[in-house]
Amino acid sequence: MGRLTGNRRRYQGKKIPRVSSTDDTLLREFETMDELISKALEPECGKLGRSSREKSSGNSWDFGTNFDKAVNLARFGWPEGAQKIKEAAEYITEIIKPQTHQQDIRYTTNGGGFIDIGRYLTGEPECFGTYAPPEDPTKPITLVIDATTHGSTGAQLINNRGAALVAIIDALEHLGYRVECKAVISIEQGFGARTIIITTKVKECEQPVDIDRMAFTFTHPAFLRKIIFGVLETEPEDIRRSFGFSIHSSYGHVAGKCPNPEEVDLFFKPLQHRERRSFDSVKESAKWASRLLVQSGFITQEEDYE
Repeated sequence: MGRLTGNRRRYQGKKIPRVSSTDDTLLREFETMDELISKALEPECGKLGRSSREKSSGNSWDFGTNFDKAVNLARFGWPEGAQKIKEAAEYITEIIKPQTHQQDIRYTTNGGGFIDIGRYLTGEPECFGTYAPPEDPTKPITLVIDATTHGSTGAQLINNRGAALVAIIDALEHLGYRVECKAVISIEQGFGARTIIITTKVKECEQPVDIDRMAFTFTHPAFLRKIIFGVLETEPEDIRRSFGFSIHSSYGHVAGKCPNPEEVDLFFKPLQHRERRSFDSVKESAKWASRLLVQSGFITQEEDYE
């Protein structure tokens, strides 16, 4: 996958006038996954063929998922992928449990949200407890995941790494952070050439972690190879030709660029070849995620990851 040309502008699933520009980045921003899906469903520009619809599916490429099924998974979630995320999250939770965000409890002689059985049995009159909001709530975190991958990257590798990434988001929420998450696809036309960047907001700070839907976005290869390819196929024909967004081409090169990096707290680059052994299994992926949480300062004590 590669870079793109054009002017730096945003659109939200709607057609806008195309204008020439000397900028080297074409930015496409979507506020919701539904807007992204709507764009992928639009007719193609030109007659260059659509890999998103026409390319034969295989288990190692996209788990044998056709475009219509990918749209359904994007809209309603992928339970099988969610189960793998939960497996990774369970491993990570054992490590972060001692450091999980704790709320203060206030006790009164009546009312309250629950009864402290220990206090009640000892005859303590103030045995009715209420969770008090923290005086200094943890600041929000903006987290961006680049879901672009090389064409040689197998579906299972994408799946294992994605499970670890969503498990990290879940762990941060358990630690008391409020996470805003965006998915990014960054493609170069050629090394050091023009770039196209697609961003999609996946989770707002105040929203809970919707594991089923996030599972498709980050752990299923059809998010990139069906939904995103479908979006790229709606670009003007001259852009499609210059980047290779056609049935007989490669859809560009991985760029690994983060839009507006000054607004981002954590940016996960695309999967690197040297990292592949870290994602051979769910357990190995969870170990990688746990080490990252330590290195980033979210977990203060080292653990045995073996």
